[in-house]
Order: sequence, then structure tokens, then C-alpha cells
Amino acid sequence: LRVAAAVKRKIEAIKRELPADLVFKSVDDESAEIRQNLNDFALLAGLITVIVFVMIFIVLRRVKPSFLILSSIAFSIVITFNLIYAFKISLNMLTLGALALGFGMFVNNSIVVFENILRFREGGTDPRQAAIQGPQEVFIAVLASTLTTMAVFFSFPFFQGKLKMYYLPLAIVIASAMAASLLVSFTLVPALSPRLLERKRKLAKS
Repeated sequence: LRVAAAVKRKIEAIKRELPADLVFKSVDDESAEIRQNLNDFALLAGLITVIVFVMIFIVLRRVKPSFLILSSIAFSIVITFNLIYAFKISLNMLTLGALALGFGMFVNNSIVVFENILRFREGGTDPRQAAIQGPQEVFIAVLASTLTTMAVFFSFPFFQGKLKMYYLPLAIVIASAMAASLLVSFTLVPALSPRLLERKRKLAKS
């Protein structure tokens, strides 16, 4: 988009130096379509977020834990965009599609970790201790599940020609999204869950 805007500005500058009857015609300009796709993606992301929140609330039947899982999605997206920037990957239809697929992956690990923390808490464990023991118990299982899914994309760097050019960024985006989800589920979720669980216990006592 930046390149297209810069080219248009340069063309306008050149027009002023050339005869007025000289006509410039754009043969192919995908920037408008990409901008529209970005707007559609933002709308889709908002819709998916609402649906995800409703589904999480149906399962957990608690508002604050549902917001906790939702916040883990936001943090995972921020980390993923930073990784995309670090790998110098451009945003296009494939990478945006990969990021859209990542929305479902963002939720999986966080729900598994929080549900195990909640199980310990309902068993009578102290909230802070539950936030430590819960993630520890499922760490190997969640790590193995995430790595086995990421392993599917390890073959993409060996593609040749256009296949590599098109699909390697997609693989990097999905792998980055899963790595971000794994990081957030074992850092943000255990860190914030004791406060929510303590609050619930205090209300129950009162």
C-alpha cells in the first residue's frame, strides 16, 4: 500500500512537468482491493471475536474468565504482528488468511490451561498454587500438541519457485501465531487467573 501510494504521488509530480494533453492510465492497481480486504478482515476479526466470546461464555458460564481468554487472543495477535514485522513479511491475502485461521488457535491453549487451573481451584487448592500447578500439569501436553501442529509447516521452506514464494509466509504466520498462543497461555493466563478466582471465593464467603 505504501509503494502504491508513493507511485501515485510520483506520477502526479511527473504530470505537472509534462504537457497537459499527455494521459497516464493505470493498467493494474491492486492497492484498492488490498485496502478493501483489510477493511473486510477487520470486520471479520470483530465478528469472530464476538462469536469466540459467546462460545467461551457458554462453556465457562463466567464473564471475567471469558474476558481473560479474550484478552489472551489480543495479546497473541500483538505478538504475532511483531513476529511478522521481525520476519519482514508483507500483509497480503494469504498472510491475512493465515492470521484469520490463527484466531481459533489462539483460544485453544488458553482454554486448556485456564480450565486446568479452574479444576485445581474447585478441588480446594489455593488460587496462586492452582495457577502454578495447573499449567505445570498440562505443559507437556499443550507443548506437544502445538509443536506437532507447527511441524506440518516445517517442510514449507523446502518448496521451490512460486510455491515457496506464496506459501512460506503463510507457514511463518501460522507458526508465529501458534508460538504466540503458547507463550500467552503459560504467562498471561496463569498470572491473571488467581485474581479472578480469589474474587469469586471472596464473594462466595460473603
